Order: sequence, then C-alpha cells, then structure tokens
Amino acid sequence: MIRAEGLSVALSGRKVLENIDLQLRAGELCIVIGPNGAGKSTLLKALTGTLAPATGRVLFDGRDLADWPRRQLAQRRAVLAQSTEVGFPFTVYEVVSLGLTVADTLQPEERRRIPLALLSRVGLDGCGGRLYRQLSGGEQQRVQIARILAQLECGGSPASERWLFLDEPTASVDIRHQFTILDIARDHARQGGGALAILHDLNIAALYADRLVVLSGGRIVGEGAPVDIMTEGLIESAFGVRLQVQLHGGTGRPAVLPHARR
Repeated sequence: MIRAEGLSVALSGRKVLENIDLQLRAGELCIVIGPNGAGKSTLLKALTGTLAPATGRVLFDGRDLADWPRRQLAQRRAVLAQSTEVGFPFTVYEVVSLGLTVADTLQPEERRRIPLALLSRVGLDGCGGRLYRQLSGGEQQRVQIARILAQLECGGSPASERWLFLDEPTASVDIRHQFTILDIARDHARQGGGALAILHDLNIAALYADRLVVLSGGRIVGEGAPVDIMTEGLIESAFGVRLQVQLHGGTGRPAVLPHARR
C-alpha cells in the first residue's frame, strides 16, 4: 500500500499540491485526471520519491518513502515519466534492456527473453534491432512501457508488491495502442499489483479506472468509482467547461460528450 498523508509540495516557493490525503491499493488501477497545471505530474513525482514533500509524508508499505534504499525501491516500483530522452544511438532492444539493471541475478537466457517478450506485448514484435531515435513518438512511448515492465519483471518482488506509475502514457499514441497500454496497466492490477496513471482523455479514464482521482488547483476535488464521481457538475467545476455525461449502454461507465459549440 502507498499512502500520502497531508502531502504538500512547493516548487519555486509556490504551493503546487496542498494537503493531499490519498491511498493507493494493490489490485487497483487508479487514474488521475484534471486540467493542465492542476498538479497531476507533481503528485506522481511526490508519490514515487522524485520530489520531496514540503509538508506531510508518503508511506510505502508503512515505511517513509525517503527511507527506502533506491535499489529496493526500483525493484518494486517503475515510473514512466512524461518524456524520456535517450541521447545515445541505442537500439530498441537495448533501451528495453535498461530495465533489467535492477536485477540482483538474471540468467543470460532471461536477459534475452524478457525484452523480446515485452516488445511483443506492446505491439513492437520484430523491432528490437531498430534505432530508438528513429521511431515515432508513439512507438518510443511503447518502448518505454516495455522498459519499465522489464524493470518490474526482473526485480524479484511478488506481483502484489509491484507498482506502475504512468504519467500520460497514451500521449502521442494511436487509439489502438492506447488500449494496449491501458490493458497492460489494468492486467497488472488484476494480477495483484498496483497502478496509477495520469490521463487527459476522460472517456478512456472512465472506461479503465477502478478509482478516479480528480485534481484541481493542487487539491483533490473528487475521488471514487467513475460512475459515482464523473458528473457534469464536477467536470464543470474542475475543468471550467460544460459537458454532457451519460452512461454508456455497453459498459455501464460514464461517457463524456461535448455540448454543441457556436
């Protein structure tokens, strides 16, 4: 379990997050939505130890996140940042293999098998020999997904102790592979792990989330099952725009539609 208690974060003297109380549970896909500048990426960075709190704390399995050795933390949680630069002419296979560096022991055959299997899982079968920098932005994003999955797979932790943190994982990715990525996150949770993703597409967020967290102005303004909290009133309050919310006949999940614009 990961728990934020009274979490506030300041950047350049300005409060970006204020008094956040949030609990992440294994077996659950939690999706964070909110307008630009709401503090979503800052929240992810604070929950993963990239940013230190100004006040409050983050507990990982009952232990302050700041007290975890970095290697142990890397074996139990993997983070997809909003953007990841690769400055060397690495192949796709080599980039995915970077995730294996956290392994204490790994047989050579496993070092070969894991990257190839994960590339296939993200729809890049046969692309291991291509240069990473020659891929499209969406393809690069899927390579990075494979890399963080490799990190967790070789870390040696039980499934229930593995955590995925994804900051806008579907940005620049076509609709088919958006579903691929979120299927992976949901499957990770179904297998007992925990996952948190930041998304901008409200319909996809409502479709996949076990729990939605709505951020606005650095505060949580809504939290719960999509069907309970994705209301027209909350969306207008958080995003400053009027939208229609209906229940989808096939999924029973909320579906967001725009009003006619003049």
